[in-house]
Amino acid sequence: DLSAALQGRKHLLINEWEQNPAGSDAGREWIEVYNPTGQAVDIGGWKLQGCQSTSPGTAGTRVTVGGGVVLAPGQRFLFTNGALPGYSGSVTGDATYTTGIADFAATGYSGIQLVDRASVKQDGVGSPLSPCREGTGLVTPIGNGPSNAYARSRDTDDNATDFAGPQASDPHNSGGVVAVCPNDGVRIFAIQGYGHVSPLNGQCVV
Repeated sequence: DLSAALQGRKHLLINEWEQNPAGSDAGREWIEVYNPTGQAVDIGGWKLQGCQSTSPGTAGTRVTVGGGVVLAPGQRFLFTNGALPGYSGSVTGDATYTTGIADFAATGYSGIQLVDRASVKQDGVGSPLSPCREGTGLVTPIGNGPSNAYARSRDTDDNATDFAGPQASDPHNSGGVVAVCPNDGVRIFAIQGYGHVSPLNGQCVV
């Protein structure tokens, strides 16, 4: 399970993933996000992005999380590759994307990053040349094998030391996301505000 060293971090983390080896097995590709903070985090509108394998490694959105998704402390969220033939793992994904993540080749720019609804990067991992990476980056296998997953053991902002792998696949999903509305009992005038856009635009209100 997760190391106690991850508890109390200030933002969500890319915790584990397994790539689509050489583009040949979309059924095994998944990316797991983890909430190590001590509070619930509303990830509605957050984006999972992939940095392309060729220079300059431009990041493109793979999927946007739907509204009202709140991760409790210690909860996970699982993204899976739905490209044909589709993800075939036994653990059900929470959200699906269809454009895979290329292997982290030493001379490539591929990577994964998580950005919030304000497009601020919260976490990332990638090859040594990727703009998605943190620190040194790392190189992943290019061959199709049964144990190509990587798992986080710490958070030092250096991918090369923070992740262990390749290893056996072990994804975790949310176990059922419970949406908690943080703005309960809000009056109509407070929702309307004074401008042409509500000050609570994009937020859950009751």
